[in-house]
Amino acid sequence: MADVFKVAKFFIQIANQKEDEMTNLRLNKLLYFAQAWFLARYDRPLFANDVVAWKLGPVVRTVYDQYRSYGENNIILEGNEGVELSDFTEEELNTLLDITEEYGKYATSFLVDVTHKSGSPWSCTTSSEVIAPALMKEYYRKESSLESIEDILKGLPPPVEPSCEIDGIPVFPKALFDEE
Repeated sequence: MADVFKVAKFFIQIANQKEDEMTNLRLNKLLYFAQAWFLARYDRPLFANDVVAWKLGPVVRTVYDQYRSYGENNIILEGNEGVELSDFTEEELNTLLDITEEYGKYATSFLVDVTHKSGSPWSCTTSSEVIAPALMKEYYRKESSLESIEDILKGLPPPVEPSCEIDGIPVFPKALFDEE
């Protein structure tokens, strides 16, 4: 079982290297997704710490407290605070990399929306209570793959394709611009 602080530092280290945002809010969303998907994939937790339902979504309290002093600012690792890939098993590392790839590309506000989706483990848990690992496992098992985040976008209208191109410039159907 992975140490939750090493998992947190993994996500922070990746963000720092890519010069991406890593706030406490974002970090806790990634920890939640990592725990949930690991439970769904391997039928056991990634880390021992509880995930609690807070107003802005799932939180690992010990990690939140560790980085609380950063407020809404980016968390920056100093010197040799990072982690080594050898700190994780192959299953752990693969899951962390998948979470980074799939969820790391979205804005923090979108990750909050995903965790707040109706029927999600967070939405089914009373505020300040532990989100049951069994609830996370079953919910994400139904999702079948990490690409399932795209299902959230299914309610949006499909992108409109240009009807043609003139000198490399896309031309869209006139109906798109007509007032109703």
